[in-house]
Amino acid sequence: MNNFDKYSFILIALLVFSFNTIKVNAQAQGFNIDSFNASVQKLSTDSDKVNFIIDRTMSLTCEDSNNRLVLANEAKQLAEKINWAEGIYISNRELGFIYFECLKNNAKAFEFLKENVALAAKNGDKLNETKALESIAKRYQKLHQHDSAIEYFGKALLQSPGTNLGKGILGDIGYEYQLIGDYPKALTYDDSSLKLIESEVIKTKAINSMDTAIKAGIMLNKADIYLLMPNPEKALATYEEVRKIGNEVNSEIFIMWGLFGIGKTYRLQKEYSRAIDYYKQTLQVCTEINKFEEEVNVLNEMANTYIDSGVFSIAKNYADTALSLAEAQHYLNRLSKTNATLGNVYLKLNNPGLAIFYLQKSLDFSGQTNNMEDKRDAWYGLSYAYRQSHQYDKALDAYIHYVSIRDSVKNIEKTNEAIRKDLENNYKTAQLKQDAAYQKKITQQKIFTYGGFGGLALVLLLAIFMYRNYIIQKKYNALLSKEKKSHLAHIEAQSNVLSDIAQIQAHEVRGPVSAIMGFVDIFNYDDPTDPNNKQVMEWIGVTAQKLDTVIRNVVTKENDLRSEHKDDATS
Repeated sequence: MNNFDKYSFILIALLVFSFNTIKVNAQAQGFNIDSFNASVQKLSTDSDKVNFIIDRTMSLTCEDSNNRLVLANEAKQLAEKINWAEGIYISNRELGFIYFECLKNNAKAFEFLKENVALAAKNGDKLNETKALESIAKRYQKLHQHDSAIEYFGKALLQSPGTNLGKGILGDIGYEYQLIGDYPKALTYDDSSLKLIESEVIKTKAINSMDTAIKAGIMLNKADIYLLMPNPEKALATYEEVRKIGNEVNSEIFIMWGLFGIGKTYRLQKEYSRAIDYYKQTLQVCTEINKFEEEVNVLNEMANTYIDSGVFSIAKNYADTALSLAEAQHYLNRLSKTNATLGNVYLKLNNPGLAIFYLQKSLDFSGQTNNMEDKRDAWYGLSYAYRQSHQYDKALDAYIHYVSIRDSVKNIEKTNEAIRKDLENNYKTAQLKQDAAYQKKITQQKIFTYGGFGGLALVLLLAIFMYRNYIIQKKYNALLSKEKKSHLAHIEAQSNVLSDIAQIQAHEVRGPVSAIMGFVDIFNYDDPTDPNNKQVMEWIGVTAQKLDTVIRNVVTKENDLRSEHKDDATS
């Protein structure tokens, strides 16, 4: 069972019994349109009618997709008639499911799901917008379009979905990165999902069964990643943790997957006896809970482990048992692997005739499931079997097919690598844009700050200058009052000097200060490198020099006045 199968199964296992009960009852009753319409008319509100129609729709199988489609459209039309957004959402979700799963019309399915995104955004409904984006991502996930799946999971995550939706979305993103081989990112998202679950446990002081299922699924994904990296020590520890969770909540499924993972890890380390021991424990749990498909998988894995260890007779027994069970239960996706394993056993036993027989069957089944890796392995085994039986032309033909499919698988891996690099480049580009925007903001802030300080300095200089002149004028006014009678002529001369100072203050100082303030206003703060800024700074410099000259003239007049007063006092 691959990771996606496990994760999906865990999430729905808790609901499947009640859903199947409804489904079986509905199928047993059959679908009668007259009876159905009568039941609808008995309901008092239109919203109840929409919910009833959708429930009835979901009870039908894809074999009855025509009636299912009619009912879903009827529910949507009624929801639109009463302008009930929630009814439109659930109707579109069901229509998307029908077109995707039953009618295999992906474009139409995405059309309904994207309609939900637009409607929710228009209504400011973050919850349903998140659900719609997540549904689109999951469809892309099933289509193995990893870049699109990651894109829409990311959009869903941007809606700040909260713990309940967030933990699942993070886990799904982690799984997507696992599929394209970006294991560090996969582990990062898996850990983020686990942290959300733990924070919820701390907050509520309890863990529910759904959280336990999600946690176990993510832990299994992490363990599989460690096995692929390879990091067998961490893989063993994580599989063991899954088994521990199973024991704590009394879940045989989690125990089974934990044991199976430990067995796979020991096989990878070529500790075959320990691997077989854990596989046997896994097999016992499978038998107890009637998980026949998993039992086929474990039996096949045991056969391959005995092949690796060179005990071909025991390998044949387990391979025979795995194939018989897969045939009895009609597990099409397991038949290609079990036939291939038995074919490989006969190769090791130097029986090319039977090896060719079973490897050819494996090739036929892998063609039906379109499993590229199984096809590749079957053709490789056939090329070897044909060489054993001295059928060299067929051996060459089989090897050519093997190389062709091997290259196709490599192309898929290259595509995943390209997706991985593209996603990484997109992330880096976004980060560079963010950094550039931040630096621009900092630069603007510095300019505003320095400009503010410059303006403040000019205002302070002007204030000091004016205050200084005020004090001087006050002193001279006092002096004039005291010596008015005896020095009338001299006071009149001093008054003229002070009038000149006042005139300078009112006109010659005000002009340069006004000019400087005007230049500050036209300085381009958004782009400090603007060529016009250089001209502005030159103008400010020239004007400041003029202001300095004016101030010097005033000081000179003041000194002259002091000198005259000193001479008069001496005389």
